[in-house]
Amino acid sequence: MQITVTGRHFEITDALRQHIETKIQKMERFLGGITDVHLVLSVEKHRHSAEITLLQANGNTLRSLEET
Repeated sequence: MQITVTGRHFEITDALRQHIETKIQKMERFLGGITDVHLVLSVEKHRHSAEITLLQANGNTLRSLEET
């Protein structure tokens, strides 16, 4: 499984990267067959957003966006 983490307007620390990888490994139990993961974290003033795209071996693509 290839995991790509991108941070916009801030730096991704090693601790944050490890936390993300741990959570994605847990998702593997429920979804299965995840081949690629693209995660974009961004900060703009008081708005924080996370966008994740999961690609599965069977051709399915799952995408989610959350903002606070």
